[in-house]
Amino acid sequence: EQDYEVLATLQIPYDGTVTEEEVPDIEPDEDCYISWDRKFPLTHVTANVTVTAESKRFTKSLAWFSATNQLKPDFLVEGDFYDTSVLSAESVQADRISDGDPAYAYIWNIDNMPEQKEEYVLHLRIPDGADSAVVRIQTENKWEKADIEEDGSYVTVSVPYGTAFAVYSVQDNSVPIWLILALAIAAVLAAVLIIKAIRRGKKRVEKRKKKKQQQTDSQ
Repeated sequence: EQDYEVLATLQIPYDGTVTEEEVPDIEPDEDCYISWDRKFPLTHVTANVTVTAESKRFTKSLAWFSATNQLKPDFLVEGDFYDTSVLSAESVQADRISDGDPAYAYIWNIDNMPEQKEEYVLHLRIPDGADSAVVRIQTENKWEKADIEEDGSYVTVSVPYGTAFAVYSVQDNSVPIWLILALAIAAVLAAVLIIKAIRRGKKRVEKRKKKKQQQTDSQ
């Protein structure tokens, strides 16, 4: 049934089987997929059975949490997924490189998914305490640096399906602008004080010379 409309009636032999190929092909709504309320094949059919089709919206992302009490997922995968699609991940050992030690590294997989794409956009959480992140993707021979874009507390990157990735912490070692301004102001103030001190010193010398000259003249 679809919208309570009977789409087809099949004659099934007693104790027979119904496969998904035998039921009507239904066009889903936009950005949706067709889900049946029973799992095919139906086997050992011995009585009347009603099978209902439902148009469901695709789930747009799947999230992976490394801990049950974690507030933010380690990473998310963008795409069109069933409500029964499951993302799984396994920690892997990534190389220590010039970027430092990896904060985390995973190889991942999705079970019960629509047609698999070659690449997926992943949202990878920037490690706690880091200013940003570097992402490397495992190839046949090495971990190659990937192009990323920052998205709040995450970075996004395109990753071939199931390919391992590693996330490295990045610390911003540049001097903050406010500190540069503070140092510049302090330097200006110091210069003013030095100039004033030099000028005052010159005035004192001149006074001493003048006083000494007066004493000489009076003699």
